[in-house]
Amino acid sequence: MNRFSKEVFLKGGEYLTGVNVSSAGGDTTIDAHTTMARLPVESSFDTTWLRVNRRIDNLLSGDSVHRMVDLTLVMAMRPYTVSITYSKHTDSVLDVITPWYTRVDRGARMIQWYSFPDSILKIPVSFTTAGGDSVRERIEVTFDRLAQPMRVEREMTYVIPRTKFVQTYVY
Repeated sequence: MNRFSKEVFLKGGEYLTGVNVSSAGGDTTIDAHTTMARLPVESSFDTTWLRVNRRIDNLLSGDSVHRMVDLTLVMAMRPYTVSITYSKHTDSVLDVITPWYTRVDRGARMIQWYSFPDSILKIPVSFTTAGGDSVRERIEVTFDRLAQPMRVEREMTYVIPRTKFVQTYVY
């Protein structure tokens, strides 16, 4: 989202050879022996499904900064999943204080919602950094429908539509 880019990919657990894709931009048949294909993006691609609001308060103490962040995700409809990850550029795991359950995944602190959480999520988080350390926040919101309408078909194949919005922010 914050790169303002739109990409449409078709990914499969097996080769996509023979998959037919129909959209307003035309029809395409994938004839390559690949598990991922990039599709053309149409101008009607809807990017208004998610809005991220942040209120940040910084408390300075010596060379440390304690950040209190009120993060609000406002979505046009209930998402399928939401994942928010906080990581430092060092190998240590960031200590994040929040009323939501967190877990550590690949050295990052993660907050997750699965199976259609509310369309408005308020997430208070706080953490402390020392010196010139920075914290990277990555928000991934997945919906169970497509932002770019299209039909994907192949015999004996089941298609699961997903639209993922991704935003990164550095504190």
